[in-house]
Amino acid sequence: MKRATVLQASLAALLPLRASAQQTPLTEVNYVTGTASTGEWVTYIAQHQGFFANEGLHVSITYAGSPPSVTQAVATGAADIGHNGMDSWIVAIAHNLPVRAVSSLFAVNTFDLVVAPEIKSWDDLRGKTLMLGTKQDITAIVLTALAGPHGLKLDDFSIAIGGNSTSRFAALTSGNAKAAILTQPFDVLAVEKGYRILGSAVDTMKEWTSTGLAINPTWGASHRTTVVKFLRAIHNAARYGYTHKAETVGDLVAEVKVDVPGAQRTYDDLWTRWHVYDPDLKFPTASFAYMTKMQVALGILSSAPSYGDCVDLSYLREALSK
Repeated sequence: MKRATVLQASLAALLPLRASAQQTPLTEVNYVTGTASTGEWVTYIAQHQGFFANEGLHVSITYAGSPPSVTQAVATGAADIGHNGMDSWIVAIAHNLPVRAVSSLFAVNTFDLVVAPEIKSWDDLRGKTLMLGTKQDITAIVLTALAGPHGLKLDDFSIAIGGNSTSRFAALTSGNAKAAILTQPFDVLAVEKGYRILGSAVDTMKEWTSTGLAINPTWGASHRTTVVKFLRAIHNAARYGYTHKAETVGDLVAEVKVDVPGAQRTYDDLWTRWHVYDPDLKFPTASFAYMTKMQVALGILSSAPSYGDCVDLSYLREALSK
């Protein structure tokens, strides 16, 4: 057999294998979160940089608009994996909803109270319209923590509800509210428009774990490998984000539609200054105790559930062991 014929035969033998590999279907994962924001930055990296695909996953992201809607989607099985405030998962579990946290995601509480330019002090804000997510979620807890030292409480403001930072930012910048609790990059965008940051949770709530991933335990038991692969992809994406600024900034710009300079400044705060994305996705028991203590003190919970009832880290341990 001539050399060319041998080569052709060898290539022909390889082609079916290659085609078979290309046709291997990806496992579908329905993922739900509140809105497009920096809270999803690591998820965007996992999508754009191929970490989900490397694990054999195809992840579809649904924006539910509010923490209760995210909780409902996971509890009812409408979504496989959900991203929500860790406080919201705790409340859901305390009310016997079938969800279980499997990791943290956004480890640091970086919510800011952003106010209209004419608001110069806390006294100026008294009686004004202020946007929260709900009166019992993390935004209300942040406002209570920030306002308390100034002798103010929730009843001292006219509270309006906006389920996510996108809607709260719109209300603030349209003049329908004089203040709003915002996450990044919306606080950065507001400051660029002349609004002011009156207080920051990162300065006062250092033990608070902001958000986490959760599943329905019944679904998780029958899809354990999928959960493990998802968490491994998130872990690798978080590690990537700390060493690839340009690509990471580009992923946020593509998904949240913020301009490049704003995204770069947000990166400098979140990744370089505060290290808000813990690649190991930990949820410390000390943080859990701090959070539940505040929730009980504010009447959000009548009593604190146990850490073991709320969190199942076995999926995470398996994901990080390989």
